[in-house]
Amino acid sequence: MHSGLKHYMSLPFFKTAALSLCGIAFILTPLSAQGFRHHDTNAPIDIDADHNEVLYNDNRAIYSGHVRARQADMTITAAYVRIAYTMPQSKKTGEASPQMQRLDASGGVTIQTPDEMAKGEIAIYDVPKRLVTLIGHVEMVRGDSVVHGARLIIDLNTGKGTMDGSLVGSDSSQGKGRVTGHFVVPPSNQNGQKQ
Repeated sequence: MHSGLKHYMSLPFFKTAALSLCGIAFILTPLSAQGFRHHDTNAPIDIDADHNEVLYNDNRAIYSGHVRARQADMTITAAYVRIAYTMPQSKKTGEASPQMQRLDASGGVTIQTPDEMAKGEIAIYDVPKRLVTLIGHVEMVRGDSVVHGARLIIDLNTGKGTMDGSLVGSDSSQGKGRVTGHFVVPPSNQNGQKQ
C-alpha cells in the first residue's frame, strides 16, 4: 500500500468515523438536501485519480491523488478513495462483473451537485442503501446559505439530509456540539415590505 495512504488511513478521525456510524447522535437537524433529491442513484460511478491499486483477493480498490468519483450529476472529490465491490455473475454474459457496494473518501472531501456543495474530512457512500455520510467539520452550502456541523447523512432516496452537532466519542470541539446555520433573507424595500 502507498505509504502516504497507509498513514492517512490510520489517522484518528477514521476511528471517530467508525464510532459515529453506530447510529448514536446527540443533535439532529433535518435539512432539505434539494440538490440530491433527484439524483440518479442507478447511474454508473466513474472514478479517475493519479494512482490506482487493486486488491483482487479482497474485492477492493484504492485510488489516490486528486480523486474524482462521478455518478450522474453528483461528484465526490478527495485525496483518497477506497471502494469495496462484489463479483456477481452477469445475467447477460454469465461472467463475474464487479458491482460497487461502498465508497470511502478521505482528505479534503467535497460532494458537489449543480445546486449544493458539502465538505468534510471523510465521506462514506453506502451504494445499496443510497446513503452518503460526511464526517468531520462538515459544511453544507446552497447559494449564500451555509450549515455547519460534525456529521451529515444524506438519503439519496428522499433527498433528506440530517446534520449532527457532535460525534460519538468526540470532544465536541466542532462548535461545542451544535449545528450552526447562516441563511440569507429576501430583500425588503424602505417600507419594510418584501420585494
